[in-house]
This record gives sequence, C-alpha cells and structure tokens, in this order.
Amino acid sequence: MVNYINETHIPLIPDEAIQSLSESDMLKVEKRMERRRKVLVDKCSELGLDVVGSDPWHKPNPWEFLVNKKYHIIWCNVFKAASSSWMFNFNILAARHPFERLLSAYRDKFMFAVPHSFHDKLGRKIIRTYRRKGFDNHAPKHPTFPEFIRWLLDQVKQGNYLDMHFVASTRFCTPCLINFDIIMKFETLEEDQLYLIEKTGLKRVIAPEWRNMGKGKNTLELLLQFFSQLTRRELDGLYDYYRYDFELFDYSVASYYNIAKPNEIKIPEAAAIALGKVSTSTKVKA
Repeated sequence: MVNYINETHIPLIPDEAIQSLSESDMLKVEKRMERRRKVLVDKCSELGLDVVGSDPWHKPNPWEFLVNKKYHIIWCNVFKAASSSWMFNFNILAARHPFERLLSAYRDKFMFAVPHSFHDKLGRKIIRTYRRKGFDNHAPKHPTFPEFIRWLLDQVKQGNYLDMHFVASTRFCTPCLINFDIIMKFETLEEDQLYLIEKTGLKRVIAPEWRNMGKGKNTLELLLQFFSQLTRRELDGLYDYYRYDFELFDYSVASYYNIAKPNEIKIPEAAAIALGKVSTSTKVKA
C-alpha cells in the first residue's frame, strides 16, 4: 500500500531512497548562499535596481512567480536555468550563466524545434530576414546561431517583446525587489537542491533532479563552437542586454571575448574597387 502525505496525495519517498547532505556540506552550502545573497544585495543597490519603478527592470511581474503556500516557497520561473521537472514541484530562484542559458534556449527552441510549432515558424521568419545571399544548399533549415543573435539584438534595439526563454532573468524575475532566501545556480545545482530540500523539510516529498551540473567537456565544446561564430560587436550587444544577469549573479563574460571573431567592416563597392580589392563589396577585419 502506498503512503501519501496529508491531503496532497503525493507518494512519500521511502527512507532508503532519501538523499541528504552531511552537516559540514550543509554549512558549506549555507555560506555559499550567504555570499550569493550579499552579492545580489550589494549589486542591486549599486545599480539602483532595488527601487520600485515603472520600467520592466524595476517593476515586479507577480504573474511569473509560482507560490506554494503550504511549504512557504516562492519560485521565479526562469526558463532554461534549472530542470523543468523541478519547475512544477518547487518554487525558488535559480540562476545560470546568461550565455549558457541563451545557447541552451537557442538549441532547444530552434535547432530542435517541434515541426509547425511557434518557434519553428519564428525560425523560418528569422531565416527569411537574416540569412545572407549566397548561402549554399546545405545551409541548415533552422536559423544559424549568428542569425538568431542578429534577430535577438534587433528585438532588443527596437524594444520588442522577448520570448520568456530569451529575456534577461533580471527583467523577468526582478530579483532586487524580492527577498529570496535561496539562490540556486545551475553549476552547483546538485548540492543546492539537496540543501533546499533539507531546509524546507521536504525530504520525504521530492527527490533531487539532475546530476553533474558543472561545465563538462560537451558544454565547453558547445560554447566554443557557437560563440566563436559571433563578432565582438555582437558580443558587446549581448552583454549590454544581459549585463544585470552577469553582475547580480556574479558571472564573467571575459572568456567569451577570447573566442569571438574580430568585428567586420563593410567597404563600399567604389572604395573596394579603388583599393584594387575586388569588384564588389568586401569586408575587412577591425
């Protein structure tokens, strides 16, 4: 016979399957949480994000928060920051390196888009607008990463609505206006989730999800493969938009500039001919 927990009808996890942290590990994670909260509070104050205002960076979005009154937990639903299976069981703030989150969203929503879905149709629209002439017949049927980035930066520049998968998490969750007790991070999620389960007394209710969340070889290879296709100017545009996500959650962008391509400058056709370069427009590196 299955044991259930109170009125929720959620099967209890058997004692032998419960996972937990040691006392020393709990203290280690507690100190980690304290550091994250301090960085967040200090940066929020420094950047002026801790004051309620009318713009999207200073105005809370209550509809983006899931609240579990029974266990007194609030989760801001940042897509691609943690497991979606957690999303529907727990309520908490999770952070991830902005560029890793962006690449994950691009691959999920465009490279592996469900046929005829919203993102599949959006991808085709991006191709029609941003694919340059001369692409060979073997070009992918989904937007390339640079095409996607050019579209994204144009949306930001024009002030258009951004899909919840791509919008800056600071704008989505306004973490400076909510008092979060626990800030989980993707790269330490294995320990962070066990800490959360212990602190909330839910060891018999939910088991941890996902293992080995640090940057493995595949993750690093993917980041190199895709971000090396971008120019430094495009990287500048991305950093400008996701800047608060970098600063509030203590992430660095420096290593990405080491792999980005030099900026490209278009030379007018007349100038190119005068220089004896080519008979049509060409490009030089800056």
